[in-house]
Amino acid sequence: MGTLDNEFVKFGKTVAEVMKHRGGATDVELDANIGFVLLDKEERKGLQAFTQPERYVYAVEGMVREVNNGGWSQFFGNSSGALAADLVPALKAIGAAKGVAIAERALGIFGKPKSLSDEDRSAHLARITGNYEKSLWDELDGEYYDNAEDYEGMIIAYIANNLEAFR
Repeated sequence: MGTLDNEFVKFGKTVAEVMKHRGGATDVELDANIGFVLLDKEERKGLQAFTQPERYVYAVEGMVREVNNGGWSQFFGNSSGALAADLVPALKAIGAAKGVAIAERALGIFGKPKSLSDEDRSAHLARITGNYEKSLWDELDGEYYDNAEDYEGMIIAYIANNLEAFR
């Protein structure tokens, strides 16, 4: 099964197709579909092919997915961490003020690896966590979970205002 052949891709295989269903589907459903559209683009063309608005949406989606599933250490350790430098500007762009404050502190703990490549991020995380023995983000994980901002709704509104950048 390909990236765009699953139960979450029911509104379209482009962002524009998906956004035509705004108002007829939940923001969560639309965002899930858009996440797969962007994942497919990344797999076919790489992150360098993304427009800045696409990078922003993909960074916030990565944060939501990874932090919800395993905390900030999972965000930085998985492929989503390649967009760590885009996260704060992305959260600002969608209007997530509480998310900005939390992400800034999470990035402050993460520090500055040599690069955001998978290899450099992994080595950096091993160094700062004592080979993953220490969980440095527990408090911020809790703050993130308590944050009631509607990231999916913010993402869909941001895309609606920047639709021409999603190609």
